[in-house]
Amino acid sequence: MTREAQELFAAVVDRSEPERRRIYAQRRTPDALRAEVESLLAFDAGEDGLLTSLVAAPANELAGAGRLEEGAAAGPFRLVRPLGQGGMGAVYLAERCDGEIRQRAAVKFLRWDIPDGVFRERFLRERQILAELDHPGIARLLDAGHTATGQPFLAMEYVEGVPLDNYAAQLDVRGKVELILQVCAAVSYLHTNLVIHRDLKPSNILVDARGRTKLLDFGIAKVLDATALAGATREVLLTPEYASPEQVQGAAQTTATDVYSIGAVLYALVSGASPHAGLRDAATTLDEAIVQREPPPPSRLNRGVPRDLDFILARALRKRPADRYSSVEALADDLRALLEHRPVRARQGDALYRLSRWARRHWIPALAATVTIAALTAGLVVARRERAIAETRFDQVRNLVQELFALDQEIRGLAGSTQARHHLVSTALRYLEGLSRSAARDPAMALEAGAAYSRVAQIQGVPTRNNLGRFAEAESTLFEAQRHLELAQRAMPRNRRVLLELFRVSQFRMILADSTRRNSEALSHARMTVARIEQLEQLGRPHASEVEDIALAYSNVALFHSNANRFSEAVRLARRAVQLEREFAPHGAAPSGALGILGNALRFQGDLEAAAAITREAREQIEASGNPGDTRTQFNLAAALWREAAVLGSYDGISLGRHPEAIALLEREVAILERLSETDPRESTSRLRTATAVRELAPLLAASEPGRALRYYDLGLRRLGEVPGNPTARRQESDLLAASAAPLRQLGQGREASRRIAAAVSALEKAGGLPKESLEAGSEAERILRAEADDLAARGHAGEAAAKYERLLALALAGQISPEANLRHAASLSRILRGVARTQRLAGNLERAEQISRRNLELWRGWAGRLPANPFITSQIELARR
Repeated sequence: MTREAQELFAAVVDRSEPERRRIYAQRRTPDALRAEVESLLAFDAGEDGLLTSLVAAPANELAGAGRLEEGAAAGPFRLVRPLGQGGMGAVYLAERCDGEIRQRAAVKFLRWDIPDGVFRERFLRERQILAELDHPGIARLLDAGHTATGQPFLAMEYVEGVPLDNYAAQLDVRGKVELILQVCAAVSYLHTNLVIHRDLKPSNILVDARGRTKLLDFGIAKVLDATALAGATREVLLTPEYASPEQVQGAAQTTATDVYSIGAVLYALVSGASPHAGLRDAATTLDEAIVQREPPPPSRLNRGVPRDLDFILARALRKRPADRYSSVEALADDLRALLEHRPVRARQGDALYRLSRWARRHWIPALAATVTIAALTAGLVVARRERAIAETRFDQVRNLVQELFALDQEIRGLAGSTQARHHLVSTALRYLEGLSRSAARDPAMALEAGAAYSRVAQIQGVPTRNNLGRFAEAESTLFEAQRHLELAQRAMPRNRRVLLELFRVSQFRMILADSTRRNSEALSHARMTVARIEQLEQLGRPHASEVEDIALAYSNVALFHSNANRFSEAVRLARRAVQLEREFAPHGAAPSGALGILGNALRFQGDLEAAAAITREAREQIEASGNPGDTRTQFNLAAALWREAAVLGSYDGISLGRHPEAIALLEREVAILERLSETDPRESTSRLRTATAVRELAPLLAASEPGRALRYYDLGLRRLGEVPGNPTARRQESDLLAASAAPLRQLGQGREASRRIAAAVSALEKAGGLPKESLEAGSEAERILRAEADDLAARGHAGEAAAKYERLLALALAGQISPEANLRHAASLSRILRGVARTQRLAGNLERAEQISRRNLELWRGWAGRLPANPFITSQIELARR
């Protein structure tokens, strides 16, 4: 029995004869395949359903292995009844049974008997993906864990709804398009968070009674990491009716895969049939048909479909991913244009696309025709015309870049400008898509297009400035920028501007990779950035117009190395940036960004006095700048205040211990960031930075002014709550929840302190941040787990607290730390050692406490030999002695 016959048999076995005829007609089933399925149905009916039994019995036996009974427990949930079953496992309706709150959930289990580790890995990956998503159009993850028998499960929001196609059956075309726009919003959010769904189909999209869509089933979703972006996402798991050509071929899958599936779903809703129905014949398999044959316009199957929608779906369903819409948002823009009776972009250039498809199929006559036309055309006239067109387009792209950034500069500081900036980016990308063909033939055009793509990516989501937070789209746009610029470089290898734009793109890709914790990829881009700067410097002394870009790139790479504990490299590159700006800038002005980064790296090397002087100079230069109201200047000033405060008086960190001065600087920073937050309720950077500032400021106040410290903690938590769907915000949220327990205990609110710590640990676990083998020094996990142990000690559970700290110590020592050579690592380890000694002493284990205290003291005496009279090390020796 072929796969096509199996699929069709399963679709019609329980249907009446008229329904079967309708399905055959919708699928345009070949006569031979229809005859085969009808013979199977006749055999099945004549033998009392023998065929169904033969197929179903072993399947049910396998799927039922390890079946959970109603009433069984999964974490805090009790199973009520099965909801569905698939190849990987089963889904049950469940109710919360721990008495805390009333709640229903859809609990999904992995079958215990699946031998293939890939399925288990996919199930666990689905849990992790869902843990980082928070969108009204996506079913939320409520809990995850293992049953008493070891079966992994995940508990999701239970959606009382019906599949998308069932709900849409009674709607007109406009209502169906409006439903798909909701789906587009949810999928766009996925792509922003570097996730592709890869199995979008009506059964995975439920619609509730209020007409709101919810995406389900992320079992074959994929996180866009470095491997995926390199084109290696090649799992062949799909639903044929809605699968893209690259999926059936097992080729690389990107966000364009989801664009195709959304188009396929909408096609089926408005036409009544899958776009792949009727494409195959006796000589063509379904997979071959999906890859090779174009679906008919849906208006042929339903005369009520507008012609514009034919064009939109044709573009979404193009065979090559590069020929589809550049993003789900671009598809949604055209669907909104359809509903608003505006021109749709899909109609522009459609004739050229169809001509190029014909030329690829019939390249010999196309080539002959081209040669004939060329021979009959006056060469000089054509050359002049082409040159005039090229020059016009060249000027258009250059003007686009200038106008784009001028307009963004004007509006980005205005209240509520985020939506306008989204529209600005979409418009720019649509224009640039139309120039790609010209850029492939013209190196100068490729350079301009690459530069324009780079600028658009900055606005989309490169976190060097106020941006839209669309990291996945920014990464895709930077890839396009690099492609165009490398094309230009092959033709112009010694062109200074090409190299400048290339290192700018490498720098942005480094920042994006670092922001999403793709460390090895970030390091690769950092090295490429420096290599391309050095290529430029080999062509001669930098021009004054290039210095700002070169210095900024050196500064950002230095910051990356500093954050990765490579302080010598950070100091070297930051000094190079400072030297360049002092050499070229008027009046010897130094780059405040580079100065601040240099000061921070020196701080981690233990040169605190030099770090304090440099960070103060950086802050004073920004304050003396001529544009204090500019948004970028305000962000730079906030960063400079943070760095200076960290050197002067970081709580329990490497600093001079001058806490009152640090408090004054950090309160200034919070005030600046609060003003920036108020200008745009949808802007995320200022809110994330407010939380970072609060994390430094509040502990400095907690001992003497716990109420004031708590107010700052609550401000930070409130601001983070205004940044939905952001993994960084969720990590910071857990950190602040745990840290706020200290002032709560001082204020006599021990129960609330414990509740916040429990919430922080739970969120850390759901996000996959609980360390299992080793602990990253100075991480959120270290701080949260120390807070948990301190809370146990405060509640009189000294033995449990000591055990927690001992576990932390083991994890820290198992990590890649070198406390004898790295001051940050030493400070992190010392915090844990002090906690072990304190809790062991409380538990009555005085010998162990004394042993750990001696170890801590020896650590700092070793540092005192390398950095004598260092105030931070002196303070640590005093703490160790106490």
